Amino acid sequence: MSRLILISSLLGAAVLLAACQQTAPVQRVAATANTNPAPAAQQQAAPTVEFRLAQARAAKNLMEVRLADGSIWVLPVPVLTRGDLNGVGPVKNTQGQTFVSFAFNEAGAKKLAAISQQNAGNLLVLSINGNLAAVPQIGGPMTQGVLNVPVANEQAALGITNAILGAPAASKK
Repeated sequence: MSRLILISSLLGAAVLLAACQQTAPVQRVAATANTNPAPAAQQQAAPTVEFRLAQARAAKNLMEVRLADGSIWVLPVPVLTRGDLNGVGPVKNTQGQTFVSFAFNEAGAKKLAAISQQNAGNLLVLSINGNLAAVPQIGGPMTQGVLNVPVANEQAALGITNAILGAPAASKK
């Protein structure tokens, strides 16, 4: 299942809607960065990163989010946050598909495992500073503490990674 989802102008790229799952072996596109930058290098607050459960049908206590091709209904409270992350970085699998790979700390890994086991088939909305970044579908249990979110291309993966890290967008030379 794949379809394009519009993301914020900050990210400037479309994100491919596909199943979140453990992927084939991956290679780093760029080094995975720790999500907790050094205090001296940080001039402003780190960007807010939140993952919320969502589904394709309306239900009580869920918020409607309108997308270009329909609506999804989202849990108002995040199930995972920046505090659950240990690192983030763009990766490619052996078939050339690009992902943003989220590595979770011990507590986050336990949450991810429970969430993915109980919510296979539902959606996981990623937002950065309140802006929609990706809406992957949970394909099944994720017990390794890693979430690989498929994206359209390497540029989209770098854009999401840089937005999470609070890094300026790379300029074209």
